[in-house]
Amino acid sequence: FIVSILVVGSIAYDNVETPYESRERVPGGSATYFCHAASFLSSTKLVGVVGEDFEQDHIDMLKNLDVDLEGMQIKEGKTFAYGCRYEDDMNVRTTLFTDLNVFETFSPELPESYKDAEIVFLANIHPFDLLPEKTLSDLPEKLQTRYFPKGSEIPDTGTLFDHLYLIRTG
Repeated sequence: FIVSILVVGSIAYDNVETPYESRERVPGGSATYFCHAASFLSSTKLVGVVGEDFEQDHIDMLKNLDVDLEGMQIKEGKTFAYGCRYEDDMNVRTTLFTDLNVFETFSPELPESYKDAEIVFLANIHPFDLLPEKTLSDLPEKLQTRYFPKGSEIPDTGTLFDHLYLIRTG
């Protein structure tokens, strides 16, 4: 594998309706989708929360993707659930429900073994102001703040680089 990736975010059950088919309780959530994509390149360390209703088959699915689940909390209650309906134009989607359930009170906790992750991906988690102080202090010390004067060139689309730039303003 190329690098060690830590993902913090939502694990959910999705109910999806299209003009052609409907599915219920499909494993979803931004962290789950990220784990699927990252599995082609790297091992992934997952921090998230599910309810007691999260099925063992879905836990096994994540394990089969080489996802480290030490940081996945199983809490009393139901797993975050999201429902939507797509129209004939699949770019048009209507949200039917969003039930946060155990995700509503989720407070990420990083296992000690996760603190050496080379990349941190915050999936459906507000990056900074809403994360608990303990979680922020536990994140790997990989973040750097850089200031660029107005008019400076920052790598543009299509340029390959090994950093993520978050642009606050400008």
